Amino acid sequence: MEGINNIYNHQKIKYDNRPSRANMQFFQNSIWFAKMKNSYKILTVTADDLDLINNCILSTGFCGIQCTEKFPLSLAFSIIISDSFTSERNNNSVGTTMMSINNNTFRNIKVPKLEKEEIMNFNQNYDIYIKKLSSLRLKIANLISIKNILLNKYF
Repeated sequence: MEGINNIYNHQKIKYDNRPSRANMQFFQNSIWFAKMKNSYKILTVTADDLDLINNCILSTGFCGIQCTEKFPLSLAFSIIISDSFTSERNNNSVGTTMMSINNNTFRNIKVPKLEKEEIMNFNQNYDIYIKKLSSLRLKIANLISIKNILLNKYF
């Protein structure tokens, strides 16, 4: 996976055939990002992403945040894709060879504090884009599946 919601060129790992580091299971209304310094991997999981929730897991190199009405997915997404969050994550990464954030250093990352009304207004304006990203990811996955079926059938 690289970028935002781009999981198409990589093997989908299920619990049954998982490597030992694959222990993170998706849940509804969550956002996942790579903990590793200088790594840009972000995945949103809405209530409509049952294919991910039921069929995939991530390595422990990801951090997942459960979103709520008080901290909606649209707001979490906008924060996590921001340059300032990436910079904060990189600055708070620890380790010698594979620097990344951990649970303690994650708490040091500064994010904007908004009033309840600001959060609600933001979510009303931008939640549609999160749903659209989810819908597009699923359409792309279906198209890739159809392409693979046709390639196997004719070649």
